[in-house]
Amino acid sequence: VLSIWDVETGDLMHTLSPPEDNSLSITAAMERNEYMEPGETSQVIFAHDGEILISGCPDTSMVCIWSTETWELQHTIRGHWVYLSPNGKFLAVSSDTFRVTRIYETTTWQLHSTLKFSDRDREVFPSTFSPDSKLLATYSGHEIALWDIDSSKVIKTFTDTTRKVSAPVFSLDGRVVMVGARKCGFRIWDVEGGDCLLALQPEDGARDSWNSNGCRGGPPAFEVLFIEGGAKIAVAFPDGSVKIWDVRWQST
Repeated sequence: VLSIWDVETGDLMHTLSPPEDNSLSITAAMERNEYMEPGETSQVIFAHDGEILISGCPDTSMVCIWSTETWELQHTIRGHWVYLSPNGKFLAVSSDTFRVTRIYETTTWQLHSTLKFSDRDREVFPSTFSPDSKLLATYSGHEIALWDIDSSKVIKTFTDTTRKVSAPVFSLDGRVVMVGARKCGFRIWDVEGGDCLLALQPEDGARDSWNSNGCRGGPPAFEVLFIEGGAKIAVAFPDGSVKIWDVRWQST
C-alpha cells in the first residue's frame, strides 16, 4: 500500500493499493507538496514531470504505474526492481530471478529491448543508466557490464579480479564509472578506454564486515558528490566511520 502525505499539513491525502483480483482502492483527494510513505513498497519514482508515479514491490514482483492526476492505476508490469532513465523515456525492470532485464518505453509502455544474461549460475543486478540514457550498467560478482539498450548487447566490461563489486555510478558527463569493492576498496573506470583510472584502498587495511548470521558482508556503501574534473567520495566502513576522498581524473 502507498500512502501519500501533504508535506505542509501532515495530512494523509491518498492511499493506493496494488490490485488484488483486479480490485483497486483509492481514497482522498490530491493536493500539492506531498510525501510518500511506501510501507511494503520498496521503490517510488515520479516520471514525466510528475504526471505518473511508478511503484515497485519486490515481495510481490509487481510494478505499478499510476496517474497523479486521477490516481488511477494505468499499467502493471511483472518485475522485481525498477530503474528510470535520466531522460525519463525508459524504465528498466529486472526479472524475479535477476537473469533478465526488460527495457520499457514510458510513453507507450511497450517493450523496447530485453537484456538476457548468459551466465545462469549467478544473479546480475541492474544498477543505473548512463546520463545520455543509452547505456545500462549491471553488476555481478567481480564484474561491471555496460549494455547498449537499443542493441541489447554488452559493449564494455570492467573486472576487479580480486574483489566483488557494488552498484556502479556514472559521472555526470558519462565518461567514467565509479564502483565500490570488498575490503572497502573503490575504483574509477574510463568508459571509453576501459582502463582503471584510479584505485582507492584504505591505509589501515580494512576488511570485510560480517553480519549477525556470520556471513561476509558486501562492498561498502558510498556516496559521490561530483565537482568539476573530479568528485568527493564518501565511503562508509564496517567500524561505523566514514572516510572522504577528494579525487581528480583524466580520461584517456
